[in-house]
Amino acid sequence: MAQKAKFIKDFDYRANLRVEIASKEGDEKLIPEAHYEAPGTAWAIEVRADTKAD
Repeated sequence: MAQKAKFIKDFDYRANLRVEIASKEGDEKLIPEAHYEAPGTAWAIEVRADTKAD
């Protein structure tokens, strides 16, 4: 399941050794739950109660 996230600042996430995902301020993306914690702990996303995607 993925969660919807709106980035409130630029954030780069290294998914593995060969893949780095760059998100710019204002981007709205679906993020896999396994990767959702990293931008949240860096205060890079806006946290909302309705973040679960269908």
